[in-house]
Amino acid sequence: MAGETDWELQWRMSDSEKPGDKSLYIIHVVVFYCVLVLCSGLLIWAFYMASHETPGKVYREKCLLRQQNVFLRRLMYGEQTKN
Repeated sequence: MAGETDWELQWRMSDSEKPGDKSLYIIHVVVFYCVLVLCSGLLIWAFYMASHETPGKVYREKCLLRQQNVFLRRLMYGEQTKN
């Protein structure tokens, strides 16, 4: 407008929507949602894996396997001594 100073022009333009602001906002929103989806997916995967492979379960499986191996060795040793 005619007769405006630089300060008045900047003040008036700061209230209006600038063309670059909307695209920057859209980029930020898209990045935010991508990070949100990635984090939620990793969290769901972590809880899914935690319910299937807990340290206690792995320990119990190893103990059970050891017991089975000991049982099989005793069984085989007992059969060897009988023959």
